[in-house]
This record gives sequence, C-alpha cells and structure tokens, in this order.
Amino acid sequence: MDPYRDDPEQHSLPTVDEIRQNAAILGGSSTTGRNTPHHKKKWIWIGMAGFVCVLTLLMGVSVGLRNKKERSSPTTTTTTTTGTDGGDTPPPPTSTEYYKRYQDTLDTLAKVSALEDLTRTGAPQQQALNWIANEDLDPLQADHPQFIQRYALATLYFALDGPHWTKQCRWLGMGDECKWNDDTYMDHQNILGGAGCLDDTHSPGEVTWLMLPMNRLKGTLPSELGLLTKLNFVLLSGNDLRGELPSSLGALPELSYLDVGHNELTGTVGSWIGSMTSLNTLDLAMNRFTGSLPTELGACPNMLAMDMEHNDLWGRLPTELASMTKITNLRLGFNALTGNIPTNIGVWGKNLKYLRLSNNRLEGKIPVGLSECTRLTALYLDDNELVGNMAPQISFLTNLRKLFLERNQFDDSLTENFLREVKHLQYFDVSHNRLQGKFPLHLLDHTKMEVLDLNHNELGGGTDGFLPDEFPVSTSLKYLSIQGNFLEGTIPTSIGNLQALRHLDMSSNRLDGPMPSEIGTLTKLDYLFLADNDFAVQDGFPAWIQPLTKLRELSLKQTAIKGQIPTWMGDLTHLRLLDLDWNRITGQMPTELGKLTNMKYLLLNRNWINGTVPTEFLNMKKLELLLLDDNHFKDISVAD
Repeated sequence: MDPYRDDPEQHSLPTVDEIRQNAAILGGSSTTGRNTPHHKKKWIWIGMAGFVCVLTLLMGVSVGLRNKKERSSPTTTTTTTTGTDGGDTPPPPTSTEYYKRYQDTLDTLAKVSALEDLTRTGAPQQQALNWIANEDLDPLQADHPQFIQRYALATLYFALDGPHWTKQCRWLGMGDECKWNDDTYMDHQNILGGAGCLDDTHSPGEVTWLMLPMNRLKGTLPSELGLLTKLNFVLLSGNDLRGELPSSLGALPELSYLDVGHNELTGTVGSWIGSMTSLNTLDLAMNRFTGSLPTELGACPNMLAMDMEHNDLWGRLPTELASMTKITNLRLGFNALTGNIPTNIGVWGKNLKYLRLSNNRLEGKIPVGLSECTRLTALYLDDNELVGNMAPQISFLTNLRKLFLERNQFDDSLTENFLREVKHLQYFDVSHNRLQGKFPLHLLDHTKMEVLDLNHNELGGGTDGFLPDEFPVSTSLKYLSIQGNFLEGTIPTSIGNLQALRHLDMSSNRLDGPMPSEIGTLTKLDYLFLADNDFAVQDGFPAWIQPLTKLRELSLKQTAIKGQIPTWMGDLTHLRLLDLDWNRITGQMPTELGKLTNMKYLLLNRNWINGTVPTEFLNMKKLELLLLDDNHFKDISVAD
C-alpha cells in the first residue's frame, strides 16, 4: 500500500519554511556563517565525487529504461527505487519536487475541471489530483496524451466510492488505463468488466468502454466523464448512482450505448441528449427521473432501443420521436405520460418490433398509423385511458405474439372475425374493458395461443351470451379467464380438450347446469375458480377434484355444493387458498385438513358445518386467514 494513501498530512502542500529551506539547500547558500577556502576545497572534492556517482547512476537507469514502455514525456526521466515488495515504486519526493508536480498537475487540470472542485477537500476531483500528483505508481507527465484520461477515470473512481466496489478491476493500478479491467468480473463467467480500449478503431490507449454493472458504485456521476471523448459503450446499471446525469455526456460524439438503468438517478433528461447523434441504445429505466421527454430525442436518428420505464416522467409524447425511424424497441411504460398516442407513429412501421406504453395516462383512440407498424411482435398499451375500437388497427399487425390492452375503455363488439388474422398470438389480455358480444372461440384455434384473458368485460347477454357448445382441442392454451362477464349456459364436457390448462377462471358469470367432471382431467391445473355462478345443486362433494393434486388455489364459493368435505382433500397438499364459502357443506371438518401445511387462506364460512375445529389445524403454520362464521360449530376454538 502506498504510504500517501493513508496519511492525510502527506496530501498537504509544503509550508513556506519548507520551501525556503529546500531553496537554500539547492542554492548552496547559508545564513549562519561564511565558507572558508578550506571548506570550499572540501566541498569541491565532495561535489566531484557526487558528480561521478550521479553520472554512473544515470547511465544505469538509461540502460534499464531502453526496453521499458515509455509513458512519460520524452524530455523527462523518472527514476525508481525498489520497494519492499520487490516492485518499482517512486522515490519519496522532496517537498519542492512534490510542489512542482502538484502545481503542474493543478495548472493542467484547471483547464478541464473547476478550480473549486480541485481544491475542495474531499471532492472527487481533489482526490484524483492528489493521487496523480503523489500516489500514482506509474505517473504521467502533464503533457502526455493520456494524462487527462487517467485523471477522468480516477475522478470517476473517487466519485463513486471506488474503494468499496465489489470488483476493483485493477483501477488506479500500474500500466495504462486500457488494463483497468477484470476478465472474471462476473463470478464463474468469462465476462470482462472495468475500462478498456479498442485499439483496432482508435489510437492506442484511448478508453472506449466502461462496464461496471452491479458493482456497488455509489454517488454522483462526475462531469469529468465527458473528458473520455472516445467512449463508445457505457454500462453502469444496477448500482446506487444518484443525482443528475452530467450534461457533459452530450460531449461524447461517439457514444452509441448508454445504460444507467436500475439506479437512483434524479432530475430531468436534459436537452443535451440531442447532441449524442451516435446513440443507438439508451436505458434509463428504474430510476427517479422527472419532467417531460425532451423533444431533442428526435435528433438521435440512429436510436434502435430506448427504455425509460419506471420513472416519474410526465407530459405528452413528443411528435419528434417519429424522427427515430430506425427504432426497434421503445419502452416508456410505468410513468405518468398523458395525451394521445402521436398520429405519426406509423413512421416506425419498417422497424418497430416492441412497443410498451403501459401504466401511463394516455387517452383517446389508438391512432390509425399504428396499423402500419406491421413488424410489431409485442404491443403493450395496458393500464391507460384509451377508448373506442381497437380491432381495426390491431387486425393489421399479423406478426403480433404479445398483445396487452387490459384496463382501458375499449368497447369493441366481438365477432367471428375479431383478430382472426393475427394467428401468431401467444398472449392476449384485454381484461377490464367494455367488450361486448360472444365468446371468441375462434381465438382458441390459434395454435400458439397460451394466454387468453377476457375477464371483467361485458361479454354475453342476449342470443350471444352463451358459452360455446364445443371447445377445440388445444395443446398450447395454459391460461383462460372469463371471470366477471355475463356468459350463460353450461360448461361443455369438451372443456377436457384444453389439456394444457394451468389456470381456469369462469367465476362470476351466469353459468348453470352441473359442473362437468371432465374438469378433473385437467391435471395440470394449479388455479381453478368456478365461484359465483348458478350451478345446479349436486349431492356430495365433487369427486373430480381429487385428481387435481397440483392445485394451489381453488374457489368453489357459492356453487351449490351439498355434503361433507371428503378426507382426500388433505391430499391436495399444494393448496394455499381454499374457498368453499356460501355452500351447503355439512358434517364435521376432517382432521386430514391439517395436512395442508401450505394453506394461507381457508374460507369455510356460511355453511352448515358442525362439531369442533380439529387440533390438527395447528399444523397450518402459514395460515393467515381463517373464516368459520355462520356455521353450526359447538366451539370455534381449537379442540383439546
């Protein structure tokens, strides 16, 4: 460890007395007496001997330096001494030598950093100045081409709590800055992290990339980052960066990739971003940025991917975004953006594949121009205030795989042609809207459909209000929800054709007739809700539930079940929710229910259960809610 790093006194400038004393020694003068001829002769012989020694030393040093890479100015020679660890360390400088180097360094750095920052104790710039002037084991002269670069990286280190980084990446080490990296940055993976250079496209020694994700960086990015003018790639995500992004980033004309997502950055996204004309990837997600999107984003014609999700951005979507004609991936969800979706969105049609505007306050209709974005594979417009019909625009997007439109105010009337041509759909969620018409059975013919969520709409009613008589065979559908509509009729026995189902929710409709036993063949189910319908009364607990051993949540609330809870219910050990509220369940609770050790929510209220609560219920250590009211218990306390 360098002695100057731990001794704060070594960082102070020499006193006036020290400077005078050294000047007197170097000048050969004395204020205490006159030199006699004898003394002069003595000093002449000593001087000659010293000259020979120095000459010999210089010759040895010059030979040793011939094969060493030259990092200093060609007009300056730097001597070294052997440290205790066998390596080369700088000789302890005299006060005058240190003062001169410090002053030269300060004069140079004052041209690129504020003098106030360079002289303020504890400031990152001041710490970097002291390190370069006094602690650097491989010092550069102030006129060296990499001098400013070395200072900028040192400032970054001190500004972001470098000593506590998870990986030090040889930062502030010997050698040029291109070697300040670690090829084992991610444990057990050959992933490079730190700083590095690309000599094949730039002059040797110019840093072109910074990669320090998830490395416990903490603090504010210094403006000196803008001094690294050849930066092309910056990845600093997953740290604890705070404060605002420095506007000096706009001075990096070659920067093409900037990812500072998943930090604690604040402030606005400045207009300076329009100066970054080479930028093709920008990730500012999961921060605390505020304000509106700068119109200057339109001056980034090479943008391919932009993610600003999960911030506090507000205001309208600027129409200037249309100038990013190469954009393929745009994510602006989870903000407070308002207004309409720009009508000129169609200019993205040739390239746009992924668009997410979820969880904002966007209003109005889906613009006709969206139909021109025919390369879209994923569209997220959910959780906004959009209105009108969405099918006319969406029907042209035949490459869609994922379509999320839930929690808006769309009022389409579903017909047999609704999204029929969008045959590659895998995930379709249009829940919590105002859709009317019949159940879109033809969507189950889409061979890749995995999720179909139609819950809380206005489907059904009238002649179109019945469930289909026949469900097609599907080996892909895993999630089907029609909860909270007005659908009538019986559940067809062909429900057993949906063998891949894991989630089935038909609750809160007007379904009648018996619950078909074919549901029991859907053995992959982990979620089954049939509650709040008008099923016919059936004697005995539904035996077809017994094979559904993967169930985690089961709701048969108000389904006209009559009879006792069977002992085999204790074999459904994955259950964490069981809702049998408002039925006609009789008899005592079986002790086998105590085997349901994963149970969190048990609702047995409003039945005809009698007896006592079994002591085995004490085995339900995870139980958070137990409802037993409106039964015929003798004692609702746990039996002894």
